[in-house]
Amino acid sequence: MDSVKALTSEDFIKNTNGSQPLWLVPLGLKQWFVQYEITNIEEMDWWQEFKIGDLTIQAQPSQHWSRRSLFDTNESLWASWAFIWPESEATEKFTAWFGGDTAYNPYQFKEIGEALGQVDLAMIPIGAYEPRWFMKTQHVNPLDAVEIFKDVNAKSAFGIHWNTFVLTAEAVDEPPKALESALQKNTIDAELFQAMDIGATWLQ
Repeated sequence: MDSVKALTSEDFIKNTNGSQPLWLVPLGLKQWFVQYEITNIEEMDWWQEFKIGDLTIQAQPSQHWSRRSLFDTNESLWASWAFIWPESEATEKFTAWFGGDTAYNPYQFKEIGEALGQVDLAMIPIGAYEPRWFMKTQHVNPLDAVEIFKDVNAKSAFGIHWNTFVLTAEAVDEPPKALESALQKNTIDAELFQAMDIGATWLQ
């Protein structure tokens, strides 16, 4: 709430030459913004697209529960997001995919891979996964993350959803080690799917 209010404050808008943020949100979340008198919102279902210039943004499937209060569990949609830049005279087509916060299933991510054809850069969660009996329906572990990498046909990826604060039972430095092991098990070059530290730069 504080972050959203800061991004829509008069000071922020003044410092960005009068530009108000555009909020792309999954179904069921528009009303949360409206209660704070924020109206520059596009509410999207899975597979719906929104264009900003040449960029196409598409809401895509994900597996997680949702809640913004004690009484609205699973009344809004959860989503992953694709960002598709078309081919131009200067650049090739480029597709990025943000997995967000998700569990794994063998259906939705294969659908995403089929729809996108190829993902040039994927951002896939790798942390907050133990104990599995409790977390497996909402958070992937590194083995699941590698399955997502394969399902969405990713050329390269980096891990998200780890290395910020202790949320679950695994050690905070375990996800990159488990990711390396999962990549070895699947005979995937570890250079293609990295667990970068906060603030790191990856040049390709």
